[in-house]
Amino acid sequence: MMFLYAFIQKATQNKIQKNEMKMKQAYDRAELYKDLFSHDVKNIFQNILSANELLKYYLINNKEEKSELFQIIEMMEDQVIRGKKLAQNVYKISNMQNNDKKLTKINVIKHLENSISYTLNSFRERNINIEFEIPEKPYFMFGNDLLIDVFENLLMNAIMHNDKRHIMIKVKVIRENTTSNQTIRIVFLDNGPGIPDTMKRRIFERPIDLKEKKGIGLGLFLVKNIIETFNGAIWVENNNEANFKGGSKFVIIFPVV
Repeated sequence: MMFLYAFIQKATQNKIQKNEMKMKQAYDRAELYKDLFSHDVKNIFQNILSANELLKYYLINNKEEKSELFQIIEMMEDQVIRGKKLAQNVYKISNMQNNDKKLTKINVIKHLENSISYTLNSFRERNINIEFEIPEKPYFMFGNDLLIDVFENLLMNAIMHNDKRHIMIKVKVIRENTTSNQTIRIVFLDNGPGIPDTMKRRIFERPIDLKEKKGIGLGLFLVKNIIETFNGAIWVENNNEANFKGGSKFVIIFPVV
């Protein structure tokens, strides 16, 4: 009888501990989303307000300077796109924690083409060149439609964090064969300001210090989580290709079917 009582008590304690752990994880996630969302939204609204002040100034004092006005309007449009993407990312990360989406055989190249087309359409007023050499054969992997979010987030980061008037992005897809397995390597190169070595690992983790003035936000955090559900990996390097003269190089590896 004592043994049965001890067994029930132990089982009850274990159940309580598991429930407490789940509640803590849910609370931590909620706090994470709240901090990230409020921080990035504040930045977005502040950028829009600043652009609006500039716009009013030029309308009053520089009626003939249309080129400057268009630049300010583009700045405001970029912030609206950033805000829309932020809201989508919060929703998707939350869903990823609660649901297991089934992995199926998907065409990597087709998803890349769709993502590039969507990104270019989202930034029509910007001077953007995305170079993508389409492989002769399609490459397949196990994943789902969240792969598009991976590609779109990387492409949009390359644009929104780029300080150049002419934005250059190059996408390369390489199939690699080893003795143990076959993988597909997808490389995103840009001519932006690059990422300091001290931040190269941090940008994929629980978000960087919210006190910093600039943050990647949920984008790369979402990207890393999705890639890991596809049994892949991602990291960032310096872009050393001569024609880019600096910038970032994001590398993704997936097992292929």
